[in-house]
Formats: sequence, structure tokens, C-alpha cells
Amino acid sequence: MVKRLRILILLLLLLACTAQHESKWWFLQTGDIVFQESLYPNHQIIGWLSKNTINHCGIVLENNGKYYVVEVLNGVQKTPLDAWVARGKNREYMALRLKERPDNMDRLKIELIKNMKKPTDFRFSWTDEAFYNAELVYKTYERALGIQLGKFRVVLTATLSDSIQQKMGRYRYQLPAKLEIITPIDILYDPKLELIANTFRVIKY
Repeated sequence: MVKRLRILILLLLLLACTAQHESKWWFLQTGDIVFQESLYPNHQIIGWLSKNTINHCGIVLENNGKYYVVEVLNGVQKTPLDAWVARGKNREYMALRLKERPDNMDRLKIELIKNMKKPTDFRFSWTDEAFYNAELVYKTYERALGIQLGKFRVVLTATLSDSIQQKMGRYRYQLPAKLEIITPIDILYDPKLELIANTFRVIKY
């Protein structure tokens, strides 16, 4: 009897640990937008263009208790949320959510799946053949829900500071002199979004 009781207690502890692991990201929902400082070269270019260290974003996708981020890294891909956070500088991230969530959030999944595996847009154009990070977020919300997040900025690449020009000198893709672009920081500050989580040591929001 005592042996059976010990086994039962052990099983309950294992189940509790498993449940705790699965619910680590319980506060996030499909459609939440996550932001980080990425060390990936293409994301760093976007940070230099927007003059902000927060240079990468993606959309949370929850599936049967498992959490992913749909992002643009090596093309449009689905990355486990733990791995996505670990890849960011200092493992810091922010998560934001629509203040008023519509009932048709499932349409986001359909739009994300449609664009999965499309290549990275290294020239930051606005075609659907390839995507960069904030473009994927913007188009997904606009086409699935009719919601526009963030305001485009126009970057005159010739007028960027000498330090940014020097950093971008290593970028192998020629950018236009007048570049219209949406960046992660432009989406982050949209008033339709509210902050859900922020692990940055230096407050960014």
C-alpha cells in the first residue's frame, strides 16, 4: 500500500511538472506580437534604418498547448517560442496584443500558413514574393483582420549618419535612395496594441 502511494505521488509530481512546463507561456495567445533585439544581419539593418535596437518581430501561434513564433529569418518560418526568445540579445523580449481582439482571430493562422516558407526580402520591397519581418506582421493583420498596425516611415538612405552608413557598407544589397518601410518599432508603438510582457532590463516601452 505504501509503495503504491509513493508511486502515485511520484506520478502526480511528474504530471505537475509537465503541466507547469506546458503552461510556461500561458499568458500569450495566438496573434500576440513579440519583439526583440536580434543579432541576425538582416534584422540589424532594419534596426539601423529605424534607429532603434528593437529590430525584429513575429506573431505568436499556439497549437495544442505548444507555442511558436511565425517570423522571417531564413524565409517565413515557424520557430518554437523558447528558441525564439533564446536567440534574442540577452533573451529579452516584449509581447503586445490588440486592445480589442476581434472574434475572427483564426484568420491570422490561415494567412500565416499561406505565406509559410516564402523567402526573405533583403531589399525591403513590398511585393508578396518575399517578406521582411515587420512586413509579414503588417500584411497578416491587414489581410486577415482588416487592421493596419504602425505607420510607414520614409528613409532617405543618403542622409543616414556616417556611423550607420559605415555599418550598412557591409550590406550586400543596394537599397534605394528613398526607402518606404514599416519597421518593428513602428508597429510596437501603435496605440491599438497593449503591452502584455516586457523582460527588457532597460525599459523600451
